[in-house]
Amino acid sequence: MVNSHPKSCKTGMHPFGYDSPEAMLQGIQEVSGQLYVDPHRRTEFKRLLNQRGEARDFEFEAYRRDRTQIWVSVFARSVKDPQGTVLYYEGNCIEITERKQQEASWKQQLQELQFEIDHKQRERQVAEIASTDYFQQLMAEADDLRNFDDV
Repeated sequence: MVNSHPKSCKTGMHPFGYDSPEAMLQGIQEVSGQLYVDPHRRTEFKRLLNQRGEARDFEFEAYRRDRTQIWVSVFARSVKDPQGTVLYYEGNCIEITERKQQEASWKQQLQELQFEIDHKQRERQVAEIASTDYFQQLMAEADDLRNFDDV
């Protein structure tokens, strides 16, 4: 699986930083360590291919040739011989780094907005409690106790 969608290529280069699929095949000796940031994702990828025969929109963080990290989405399928033995995998991938960064930014903004909403709700609740007769009575009693200490 070394082909990529043309839109994922930057300046005509393969998204993993190799000049061609052949160069990638020659350059990668150990897929789990050289390509996958999290080697467990490769295990999951292979499990999907073995169980279902394909993996659609499988996302993982990968290393480029220069060891910078990118996100990719993969569609792949197992190619089998007539006996059902997997010969190889084939598929395509697209780089989705910008999308993942945007999703992370939106998630952060959503968390900040939720915090702000929660804070405003608490302020409103405190104001409602402070305006009750019972709270006003408690405040008056607390003032009396403070004044008692001054005597």
